[in-house]
Amino acid sequence: VSVTVDPSTGDCWVGSAEGVFRYDQKQRRFVSIPLLKKRIPLSILKASDGKLWVCGRFGVGFLENGQYTRLESSHNAFSFEVVFDLFEDSRGVIWIGSTDGVSTYAKQQLQHYKNTDGIFANRVIHIFEDRSGNIWLSSILGIRIFTGHQFGYHSLATGLAYNWIYSVFQSTKGTYYFGTWGKGSSQLDEKSGDLLEPVPGLSGQKVTAIVDDERNRVWFGTTDNGIFVQKEGKLRPITEDDGLPSKRILSMYRDSRNRIWVGTTKGIGIFQSGKLVKSLKKEDG
Repeated sequence: VSVTVDPSTGDCWVGSAEGVFRYDQKQRRFVSIPLLKKRIPLSILKASDGKLWVCGRFGVGFLENGQYTRLESSHNAFSFEVVFDLFEDSRGVIWIGSTDGVSTYAKQQLQHYKNTDGIFANRVIHIFEDRSGNIWLSSILGIRIFTGHQFGYHSLATGLAYNWIYSVFQSTKGTYYFGTWGKGSSQLDEKSGDLLEPVPGLSGQKVTAIVDDERNRVWFGTTDNGIFVQKEGKLRPITEDDGLPSKRILSMYRDSRNRIWVGTTKGIGIFQSGKLVKSLKKEDG
């Protein structure tokens, strides 16, 4: 399950194995979006201009005014065969991570970047923007940082716990976290730019999503063991025994009301002040 929330309205959209749904806050149930019913998204995005973007093994496209538009590349050397992630940066540019590199979409124009352009690996899994406006691209060969003019990088050779990076996050305090596929989470100090020791207690974990809450606690979502919440150097687990729909975490999102939406393989968990306040499953619509 992937989740996107419209920050202006608080409306929520969910992508699942059965298509895309909008959560109706008045009726308190999910409503199917017919045009996207047969599409299984890997990521969804409600953009600031109102477009609802979806991507997956069917490529990438957006829903606007009741019409679905599939994005096509005019470059023969580039394809949208499988698209992993969608992200809108602070300038309103849409970033698209795929098996064929990364693309940007702005003012109805596509720009493509591949390993020959300096992104180091064509398979871009996750995209993130830090507070300075730098774009971080996760791949199976480490991380690329796009400053707007050039690409920098971090990898196993420069001190990462593992090259396969699945998620990137910058906490409110400024620390960068890099969720790896099987080696926990690396850390980077914002001021010095130095890589720190991996987060203690997460060794061996596949970290798929990272977010922090209003109390500056960092949440780590994993593929096999639910969530770990870090506070003052200690980790507190949140599992199915605590009401989590599933121990397999796919996505996490903190909205403007400081609620944390957790997408799992069996539904959504909504947390407020560190406590589960609602669990939404298939039977909810």
